[in-house]
Amino acid sequence: MIKQLIKSVVGQNNIIKTKQYIKYLKDVKYLYSNPRIVVKENDLLYQKFPQGNKHVFFGYYDISQFDQDEKRLLVHVVGKHADAHKDKAELGYYNVDTCEYTPLASTDTWCWQQGARLRWHPSRRECVLFNDLENGQYVTRIYNLAHRKEVGCLCSALYDVDSTMSFGLSVNFSRLQRLRPGYGYSKLPDATENLSAPENDGIFYIDIQNNTKKLLISLSQLAADISDPKADQHYINHISVSPDGKKFMFFHIWTLKGDTHWRTRLCVYDLITNELHIIEKQNRVSHYDWKNNNELLVTCEDSQREQYYCIYDIKKRAKTVLKNKKLNHDGHPTIFGNEGCFISDTYPLVHDMQTVFKYDFTENWYKPIIMLYSDALLYGEKRCDLHPRVSKSEKYITLDTTCENGCRQVMLIKNWKGK
Repeated sequence: MIKQLIKSVVGQNNIIKTKQYIKYLKDVKYLYSNPRIVVKENDLLYQKFPQGNKHVFFGYYDISQFDQDEKRLLVHVVGKHADAHKDKAELGYYNVDTCEYTPLASTDTWCWQQGARLRWHPSRRECVLFNDLENGQYVTRIYNLAHRKEVGCLCSALYDVDSTMSFGLSVNFSRLQRLRPGYGYSKLPDATENLSAPENDGIFYIDIQNNTKKLLISLSQLAADISDPKADQHYINHISVSPDGKKFMFFHIWTLKGDTHWRTRLCVYDLITNELHIIEKQNRVSHYDWKNNNELLVTCEDSQREQYYCIYDIKKRAKTVLKNKKLNHDGHPTIFGNEGCFISDTYPLVHDMQTVFKYDFTENWYKPIIMLYSDALLYGEKRCDLHPRVSKSEKYITLDTTCENGCRQVMLIKNWKGK
């Protein structure tokens, strides 16, 4: 009763802001005599790519930041006080060897957690893809770096695309932003705001050759077996196509309007049989990576709010919890080492330090790689998760960090794989 009264008088946003500032002051005291970057590997080297008083970041961890030769590193660049709802983001790349920065284009559609879903074209070496706004709709631009011009425009903003660039998958990014701030776009109003589970909204299939769009799975279809589909607001997040392109996973999420607590289901859709499978519906799923075409590595939280990592075998409908006691915090995992290992990270823990670590499935060992300070004044939608990404050759890790100067920076790590 008293807490609710305080919230109504002071305001929830002001309460959060005050708490974060108090955390920041405690961090300053700690950092006075402790480093912001703690290297856990003897031979590890790192390189930062800052741009003064600007944020430099890539975004999510499920897209490769490197070109095929691992010579160029894609980034978003925005001002220190940029507003994703108003300002453009500059897109460009760094030369890994020289650290030289080359701007490419700009976009109206970006967010703090996933950027513009900027990525290298799967089959055209000199092209990149990114989401943007054109003629009142979200689109995907195909941009040629060598010719420095746009060479194509798809009818919808893509969330993910298959490895042969034959199809992509999309969602209503305005609905996603409204219900999960920081993950979608707000340049267009959400026309489905007053609908809990629209029949004409959900996951869209984009035929790239014909540049056409069709609804594949509707929100009303997903909500049909939920206890009260009309009271909840349903949406989609975290779509990821399997390596062979025959299926994709996604999170079906629903929340009461205005409620910060959400429920999730891990779903897999088979594009060959057109079958939808609910893989996890009891515990809350959070992050993911395809281990292979039939297995998913996923982070979960149970009803007691205990967090863990597990493997789902889609064919066998089996779930295996990884038993290492150190895997007790949510993170952003990426498989490497011929499916034998993964890297992941933590959210800010003691003194707002975050850890990047590696884990071996067979030997069940956990080893930290590096720890970095996370700026407590960047929180909520603007928070910066590390989102560690492994390059294809496994020579590099890249991540986004706010360990210094109150701005996002991209960090490149090498010499990190020794036990």
